[in-house]
Amino acid sequence: MMTPTLRRIILLVCGLLFAFFLVSNLWLWSAGWSRDLRNTPQKIPQDSVLVLLGLNERDEKSGKLSECFTLRIEAAAELCRTGKIKLVVTSGLNSQARAMADRLRQAGVTTPIVLDPYGWRTLDSVKRALEVFPGEKIIFVSQGWHCDCALW
Repeated sequence: MMTPTLRRIILLVCGLLFAFFLVSNLWLWSAGWSRDLRNTPQKIPQDSVLVLLGLNERDEKSGKLSECFTLRIEAAAELCRTGKIKLVVTSGLNSQARAMADRLRQAGVTTPIVLDPYGWRTLDSVKRALEVFPGEKIIFVSQGWHCDCALW
């Protein structure tokens, strides 16, 4: 049988854990607030470096083309068409980086493309972009939650 004191302690610990997870998620998401440019590509700074965060082209189970992959390629190609992107970095595993570069070329992108085949994690891709392009305006392309994570 649980004593009332033990029950209160357990409830307090659970409440504190819940509050911690809630606050930490809000903190993470807040990194992307007011930085989302998906509906306002005209706000992209001139001569930006676009980092396309990697993922597999096809779903591993079904073998079908990944909708997320297609959306990222379309978004990156659209941004390149604005003329404000001076360089595209496709980041991810070697096969992901190559597939993204190939699909961008097929989509008509003429902007120079550099492969970053060492993007095993989002953090790796972000850190390398900041180290290789210090002082540059960097645009990350991915799904909204993923960009928030990258910015955080």
